Amino acid sequence: MSLRTTFRTSLDLGRERLRRAPRRIIGTWVLQALVLLVLAGLLPGIELGGFLSALLAAAVIGGLNALVRPVIVVLTLPLTVATFGLLSLLINTALIVLAAPLVPGMEVDGFLPALSLAVVFTVVTTTITVVLAVDEDESFYEELTRRMAEDMGHVEGERAPGLVMIQIDGLAAPILRNAIRVGTVPRMASWVRSGAYTLTEWECPPPSQTSASQAGILHGDNDDIPAFRWFEKETGRLLVSNHPADAAEIERRRSDGAGLLHPAGTSVGNLFSGDAQRNAFVMSRMGDPVRGLDVDAFSLYFVDPAAFIRTLVLGIGEFVKELVEARRQRVQDIQPRVHRGTTFAFLRAATNVVLRDLNTTFVVRSMALGVPTIYVDFTDYDEIAHHAGPERLESLRALTGVDRVITALERAAQGAPRDYRFVLLSDHGQSQGATFRQRYGQTLEELIASLMGGDAQVQAATSRAETFGPVNALLTELTQRSGVTGRAASAALSGSTVDGVVDLGRDDDRPAADREVDLVVCGSGNLANVYFTAGQERLFAVRIEELYPGLLRALAEHPGISLVMVRSAVGAVVLGKDGVHHLEDDRVEGIDPLAPFGERAAEHLRRLDGFTHVGDLLVISSYDPELEEVAAFEELVGSHGGMGGPQTRPFLLHPAALTVDGPIIGAPAVYQQLRRWVESLGVNESGPALAQPEEPEALQEARALPLIAAWEGAIGLLTVLAGLAILVAGLADQAGELSQELGSAPLLVAVVLLGIGAIGLLAGWGIWRHKRWAWMLTIVLQGFNVLQLLLAVASGGFEGIVSFGIVPAATAVLIFYYLSRPHVVAVFGRSRKPSRGSG
Repeated sequence: MSLRTTFRTSLDLGRERLRRAPRRIIGTWVLQALVLLVLAGLLPGIELGGFLSALLAAAVIGGLNALVRPVIVVLTLPLTVATFGLLSLLINTALIVLAAPLVPGMEVDGFLPALSLAVVFTVVTTTITVVLAVDEDESFYEELTRRMAEDMGHVEGERAPGLVMIQIDGLAAPILRNAIRVGTVPRMASWVRSGAYTLTEWECPPPSQTSASQAGILHGDNDDIPAFRWFEKETGRLLVSNHPADAAEIERRRSDGAGLLHPAGTSVGNLFSGDAQRNAFVMSRMGDPVRGLDVDAFSLYFVDPAAFIRTLVLGIGEFVKELVEARRQRVQDIQPRVHRGTTFAFLRAATNVVLRDLNTTFVVRSMALGVPTIYVDFTDYDEIAHHAGPERLESLRALTGVDRVITALERAAQGAPRDYRFVLLSDHGQSQGATFRQRYGQTLEELIASLMGGDAQVQAATSRAETFGPVNALLTELTQRSGVTGRAASAALSGSTVDGVVDLGRDDDRPAADREVDLVVCGSGNLANVYFTAGQERLFAVRIEELYPGLLRALAEHPGISLVMVRSAVGAVVLGKDGVHHLEDDRVEGIDPLAPFGERAAEHLRRLDGFTHVGDLLVISSYDPELEEVAAFEELVGSHGGMGGPQTRPFLLHPAALTVDGPIIGAPAVYQQLRRWVESLGVNESGPALAQPEEPEALQEARALPLIAAWEGAIGLLTVLAGLAILVAGLADQAGELSQELGSAPLLVAVVLLGIGAIGLLAGWGIWRHKRWAWMLTIVLQGFNVLQLLLAVASGGFEGIVSFGIVPAATAVLIFYYLSRPHVVAVFGRSRKPSRGSG
């Protein structure tokens, strides 16, 4: 990214905004002027001559942001990222000080008043624009698009195709159709109504949950994934799909190395990688570095001066909104409902603001790099639907945010080096209903334990396993980043980190090592796998009846149970209240317990019966076909994992030109369909190479590193010599003349100079040897020099530059800028240290 393109695209963006929305620009300008005028009357050290002065001040500050800020952003990018955007407030402070002499009637009495004005002004204007939706998400996403254009350059001729696959987690096809009719997804609605896109429903067999679906969609194989959590009797291991070690093990079992995103795709926010080259917030790859994608994509998120405040304001807004909506359900006694609480309010703010924006940022960056295939998962809707209900108003409103993201990505794709097509899909749906415990006063594990005789030791895995997964992925990604950000995040989250992985919301799902259990119950929505530990092999019905007489019949006849699948001597059977379905030959005795679940229910259960790690019993809760409601074994009002209702009816929303080859049954069939589209488009056959040079090329381009190393070493050596000279003179200074001249103890001054000189020598040697720590050290030192220069300019103009020193000023700016260049970062960012021969 160059200063020239940064400056040019900033002006282009300003012109485009003015052309498209002059009233919005004028309204924002007047709003900022009013805020400045009010703050001038409230904050000490700030004066404005009236409303005209406030208008002019707002215009000048806006102009400096457009003209000066892009240059400063480039120069201070690493520190901006390391401080999570807080450095942008100092930049705004400097711009306010610079603006004051240019505005008649405006006076700023020093740095601290300017800082207070910058902070309060940014907070107030961002809050007002968010509340009034003056810019909504447009300015943020336009900034991402602009930054992408800076990195891409001009693409000559016809662009190669690319495919972006956007998963809206947990959204069923019937609910999407309802959202289109209601008007909460205007962009998706326009696609469908114009005929440009086709909405296709596919069938998600049980277990209808994310790990089974994503393994099938991304790797083409989801065998032996009987639920989101399951127990492996032969090893005593409980696998939980969104625990990084377990996700990695599941991917190892299911991947053949040629997944949907192989060879050069990007996976963002998923449980599995799809064998992508680049991964961000992917649970199975938590130990892998994000490499070249990492710094640039995080930078995109933090460069906007108002990004931190915007995130804070929107996050607080989402938090408060959740508390208000939860209270509304309680006051109006809306049923069914579950307790939501402040923990979920925090998680909702994280998923609907931070994670949504970060996922979008990584997708934008991947498009800028010309990545051929991209798969991203947005969990906003799924999280709210779990706790509020899949068709409740707050859940449908969450879809509006995702719809805005889609609009922004579509706009960003217009300038990408590839001609990207978009495919939207879901991994499963959700079905609503009061929980099993709410209906019957006890959990499934308590029911089974009572039928076993009451003394059974039970281990239940029925907590809200998915809730903390996306947030844990984000926090783990932050702790594993190099530099200041990673170290700060690691220190802050050390108490919640296990084996290098952040695990907020840790539950008691895993069996305790110090006690024997008789029963393990793993719930996934209205499906539960039940494991008896009396033997390492799967127990047959006869053996279960011997151990616990009457249990099977009592369980099947319970009003909260639709069916129980168990293995018999002649194959699997499905027990219902008034009948039995023999899966081996589809023979039915009495009333078929599978009748309410569709014509393929027997086929789906036969497949589950063939899994090595399916439970001794597989239980499906009660189902109301009229209301399509189920009774989840987890405490969630919207659930998925079993059968019944919209949970098994996800969707594909695809360009009409990409046709579907017959009915799609199961996630592996989705994989095959997406594969055919990738091949028909020729996505992986051509296109721009990824912008990640190999080490020799990066080293050849970084020709100025020896000069920087020599400069740092020379300055360090001169400083050491100065320190030694003062030390010698101080020891010989009997009359104290040197102390009077220096104004402090000569020995102290000498020690300080010797320390600074030693650091300079060390940095010079490290840069010469291409050591990453030396690069970070020099970036920090020169960054402080640049910051001091900015403050000097802000307080004294050109005289500030002179007082700082023209040569040191130019050197600090140039070194900081050069070391921030991508090809230079590549020299220091490799795990294998390059030799110095070609530097």
